[in-house]
Amino acid sequence: MREQTHQGAGFPIACYTSMNPYSVSEGMWKARPVIGSAVGGIIDQIADGTGILLPDPADLNAFGQAARLLLTDQAEGARLGQAAHARIRENYVADTHLIRCATLLGRLISEDQSP
Repeated sequence: MREQTHQGAGFPIACYTSMNPYSVSEGMWKARPVIGSAVGGIIDQIADGTGILLPDPADLNAFGQAARLLLTDQAEGARLGQAAHARIRENYVADTHLIRCATLLGRLISEDQSP
């Protein structure tokens, strides 16, 4: 599977529930356009323009259309993949979370010390 994710045209994720979809993050980090179901945490990760979000995970026709798009329009696939990588880098990398938590903690401390 590792080899396919490095060379594939897309990264399809088939699931009906997913609260913390590491597989989506992996595909996006590898700059692959992700086709995912609009369930759980996948909804938060795949923003408009960073992948293809399918409203119904059981709609095989919609999945086929999305896959066909990525296989036939390589430029669009590359654009989605780059946007996906940028989104993961900006929002889901551990350093980003650490900086956000430290900033929040700093604000809470300064609010607590206000008269």
